[in-house]
Amino acid sequence: TAGCSKTEDQLFGSQPQSAESASPFAGSPNQTIQVASVGAAETAQIQISVQSGFNSAGRPSSDLDVHPRRKPEQVIAWAGIKDGMSVIDIGASGGYYSENLAWAVGYEGWVIAQNIPGALDRFEGRNRQALDARLANARLPQIETAEIAYAELAEEFDELDAATIVNIFHDVHNFQNAGLEVLQAIHSTLLPGGFLLLIDHAGAPNRDNSELHRIDPAIVESLLEQAGFIIAERSDLLANTSDNKDVSVFDASVRGNTNRFIIKAVKPAN
Repeated sequence: TAGCSKTEDQLFGSQPQSAESASPFAGSPNQTIQVASVGAAETAQIQISVQSGFNSAGRPSSDLDVHPRRKPEQVIAWAGIKDGMSVIDIGASGGYYSENLAWAVGYEGWVIAQNIPGALDRFEGRNRQALDARLANARLPQIETAEIAYAELAEEFDELDAATIVNIFHDVHNFQNAGLEVLQAIHSTLLPGGFLLLIDHAGAPNRDNSELHRIDPAIVESLLEQAGFIIAERSDLLANTSDNKDVSVFDASVRGNTNRFIIKAVKPAN
């Protein structure tokens, strides 16, 4: 950002891997990584807000083990999700990312933790139990839960500032064949100038990544553009040179530390 006194490394911590070797975007038409479009002071404040919830009373202690590898305070600050915003978290599952978003938007903001009907009851209902426990005793009143189909999103929500879809788009596209439909639905929920933050596990190009639970970033970018989005920025914050793209994201050798790409896509203002 013009006028910033800090570089991206100073704001987010240095990235030892080279962009050429680490970038999940290798092979994408445009590999330029841009600095987030918020000022240094605002970026720092967003990080502080998200981090202030890390040890919140009632928060699952298991989250503390997740923060270092998912870097939610850095990613959310990079995207520019800030105090007072309205955000829908698509496929929120047990609510880990929804909670981080809640601390970013504050009590004047609004977070919708969306799951499709039946999703929370899979795996013996563990995600429903986790989400219920996270929200017990109204500890995060700015979070609203919504168990609705993707096709109903635009009927229920509109004029939102932002949306997130974290580590699930590969399954939406690969197994539900609904990638474009979901992105179009998200697009409809956003106000003009609103944006989508998309994070997923990078897959190798020109191969079937479905069984590995990965996706080629170039496929995602093409679908985003078909849905009416403009690719605004990309980040290597969650890049990992040691990830083996030939194995499933659930393989013990890479689980929790895959090479993940981050895209910020904007709904045009007119």
